[in-house]
Amino acid sequence: MIKKKEFLPNIRDIAPIIAWYENAAAHNDPDAIYHLALCYETGSGVAASLEKATELYERSAKLGYADAMYRLGELYEGELCLSASAEEISLSWYKEAAAHGHADAKGRLEEIEKESYMTLSPVDRAAALYRDGMEALADSQGEGPGAMKAMRCFLHAAQIGHIDAMYELGKLYDKGLGVPIDHEKAAKYYRDAAERGHVAAMTALGELYENGVGVDRSYEEALKWYQKGADTDNGDALVHLGYMYECGYAVKKSFEQAKMLYEKGLHYGAGSAAMQALFRLRMKRSGN
Repeated sequence: MIKKKEFLPNIRDIAPIIAWYENAAAHNDPDAIYHLALCYETGSGVAASLEKATELYERSAKLGYADAMYRLGELYEGELCLSASAEEISLSWYKEAAAHGHADAKGRLEEIEKESYMTLSPVDRAAALYRDGMEALADSQGEGPGAMKAMRCFLHAAQIGHIDAMYELGKLYDKGLGVPIDHEKAAKYYRDAAERGHVAAMTALGELYENGVGVDRSYEEALKWYQKGADTDNGDALVHLGYMYECGYAVKKSFEQAKMLYEKGLHYGAGSAAMQALFRLRMKRSGN
């Protein structure tokens, strides 16, 4: 999604501009329709609605507006990539924009041709997408076009069934890297990965349940996912499970059990988190 700061910056009173866009859009001005779509996508002066934005982009595109065609290509490659047909729709919009002389669309089509994921088997394709997503994320430091590319790669890989890509998508939405923060989507992708055995996703999903972020707070669900991770001797999961015992969340409070889990977490690589937990527990037991 385009960030609000990238669109209509430094404008305090946007209402007259929205009114002008709406009036011009009513007269089928493709430029006004496109910019009104941007307002709905970014939530600038109106309630954000990707559905409404997409509808307006399509209306502008059908009137021959190349920027709208290109944006639709991006959306169907990214946020709207919810089915196998979305990739074909994205490609068709890029081609349409390129036919209208859109330079970025031409460039994206060249990139797609170079990537040539479609020539690979599903397993190899998912692996290549995940690899390219991780590289793009590292190069971008979580911002700009590189982060958007990472999101697209992870999304396509996740749809094929790549569990590491599912987890990385959860992280992107959890931290707002390349996409707006959306904890409900983060929970969805963490759960998709966790249910397929991804241990880090189990711990991340447990944290969302423990804190009631993106899901209804449930210490029972948090305990379940931390326990699943701890059963694999994952250090982070062991420390989180220890905290449940330290606080008595969904279990009987037990400093002894918490201490055992923290020490085990330290043994299995939890490092400073386990050390801090043991120090905190020691202070509690001494009455400080």
